[in-house]
Amino acid sequence: MTPQPPPSQRPPAPETPGGLEALLHDLSLHRDSAELRHLVDLCRRSARVRAWLFGTFANNEPAQRAFLFFLQNSDTDAHPPWSHRLSTEIRSIPAPPPPGRGPHGGLSEPEIIARIKTLQAPGLDVTTLLLVRFWTRFSGQPLHSVPIALWRSTLTHWSAIVADPEGRQAQGLMRAIRLIHGTWKHAAGEPDFGYSNSWKIHILLHILDHPRPAYRLRDLRISLPQKYRNVDRNELLRFCQKTGIRRDARPGRPRANRALLSAPRRAASP
Repeated sequence: MTPQPPPSQRPPAPETPGGLEALLHDLSLHRDSAELRHLVDLCRRSARVRAWLFGTFANNEPAQRAFLFFLQNSDTDAHPPWSHRLSTEIRSIPAPPPPGRGPHGGLSEPEIIARIKTLQAPGLDVTTLLLVRFWTRFSGQPLHSVPIALWRSTLTHWSAIVADPEGRQAQGLMRAIRLIHGTWKHAAGEPDFGYSNSWKIHILLHILDHPRPAYRLRDLRISLPQKYRNVDRNELLRFCQKTGIRRDARPGRPRANRALLSAPRRAASP
């Protein structure tokens, strides 16, 4: 008999074909089958889950009792089935860091999202914008490469979109797609947000994707789509100061940049 590799080392199964046939097939499954199918997909995608399930849970009765207790009492720290750090993160709820202590130039993710929301045209939900932003990263990649953390949020938000009888959230989804895809195709989004707000939203999305203690202005400009890179440096500096984005002012910046930022703006020649 050919030996089988350990479950944690087995490659993911081939992708299941999508489309209408796959949708109708999934909907025809018995509820028990559908739930077990979800468990199988989770095990295929996560080496950690496979290692814990086959290496610890299957052979350790105290671990089985601890997991059952965790399912029934997930709000208590007693008898965690995993390490204290993992159990704490599983139970965690969103909580912003102290002001000025966020990982994105002093801003937290909720603060960035709040600033994006102030720049939005009416009718666009910031959750829609962020989910489109996340999902475009995995466009064209195998389904198993999509982080499990996106599953629940996407399903919950999709339910809200299709439950909107006016279709406004669906329209917001299309506007978010136009803005995000404008990053590498064309400067879409201006009809919805205006020129000024569009480049500011792109800056905020960039720092959301690239957490750093502080940011250099020239790096922020480079992150913009080509059409927006002519934004005046002093205007970008004022936006960072007003928004609370901490600027990287360490020595070593090019003198030309330093002089340009410190020089007053000259009036246009008649």
